[in-house]
Amino acid sequence: LPVASALQMMRKLLSAQDPEAPRRAGTRGWEDQGVFLLELASRMMLWNQHRAHEIFPMFQGQLVRILGSAEARRSAPYLLERTLVTVLRSCIHLFDDARLRPLMFSSLALLCDVPDFIVRHIADRLGCGVAIILRGAYGTLDHAEWDGMASLLDAAAAHGPGS
Repeated sequence: LPVASALQMMRKLLSAQDPEAPRRAGTRGWEDQGVFLLELASRMMLWNQHRAHEIFPMFQGQLVRILGSAEARRSAPYLLERTLVTVLRSCIHLFDDARLRPLMFSSLALLCDVPDFIVRHIADRLGCGVAIILRGAYGTLDHAEWDGMASLLDAAAAHGPGS
């Protein structure tokens, strides 16, 4: 896929799922549509990993908008949950790209500010996703990066089974 086409497609997919768009939130099926479009955008980015350094910043911007959206936090728990899982999946697949690593850590840092009622539902996936990332990158992390990973593991443990 030519890079211009990939970027144009990503822009269209991402703009169509914005929970803060006028007349979008609260309409019937908007959350399901947003999740579907998020999954399509995620797959498109991962299929074009060789262009991820061009595509991921745009993708990350939308993830930030969804995770920071008061509307999504209030009325779209499924979209929030899928966004969190998408962040983890993206980091697992793209973490080895040195150009993307700072964006990966900033994306993971977003997960530390997610409401507890959402983390409770994804604690198992959060812990597993961080463990997969650590398995491949433990030798390359600096102190601050280890602290970030530890915070995510603590959040997963706090809301996991038996908590």
